[in-house]
Amino acid sequence: MSDRRQLILIAAGQLIEQNGWQKTTISQIARAAKVGVGTVYLEFASKDAIIGEMSARKYKAVIRAMRRATMSSGSFAQRLAAIFDARTEAFAEIACSTSNARDFVHCACPGVQHAHADFERAQRELLHDFLEMGRDAGEFDFSSTQRAREALLITYSRFTPPHLLSLDHDTLRSALGAVHELVLSGILTRGA
Repeated sequence: MSDRRQLILIAAGQLIEQNGWQKTTISQIARAAKVGVGTVYLEFASKDAIIGEMSARKYKAVIRAMRRATMSSGSFAQRLAAIFDARTEAFAEIACSTSNARDFVHCACPGVQHAHADFERAQRELLHDFLEMGRDAGEFDFSSTQRAREALLITYSRFTPPHLLSLDHDTLRSALGAVHELVLSGILTRGA
C-alpha cells in the first residue's frame, strides 16, 4: 500500500470517528491528509470506497480474533465458546472506541455493507470448518453442519452490531456465558 493511501486512510479514520461517515467529506479528508482532493480520487473512487476499505480491515481483525480462538487450547466446546467470545470482544472494542467508530461495522454506507457481506462469508466458512472438525473428533453431535452453523449464527446474533451496542459490558458477558451454556449442551455428544 502506498504511503499516501495510508495517510488518506488515517485521516479519514480520524474524521469519521469524530464526525461520522455521513458528515465527513472528501475535501476534509484531503485537507487532513495534506494531499489534494484529486490525489484522494487517484487512490479511491469515492468516500464509500474509503470507508469500505476501513470497514474491511475492522472485519478482518474480527475474523483473525476468531481464527486465533479456533487454535486455542481446550476442547472443541471450549474453543467454540472462545470463538464467539473473541468475536464479541472484537466488536465491542470497535464499537466502544468512539461514538462514531461503530460506523465502520454498522451503517448504511455501501462500502460497509460490502465489507459486512465479505465478513459473513468468512465467518460462515470458519464456523463450518470448525464444526466439521469437532464432529469428526466425536465431540459435536448434529445431523447437518450447515444447519448447526446457521443456528449458531442466529443464536449469537445478539452479540454483534447493532444489538451489541445496546448492552453494557457486564450484561453482555453474563448473557454470553448463559448462551454458551445452552448452546454447548445442545451440540455436545452425550458422552463428552
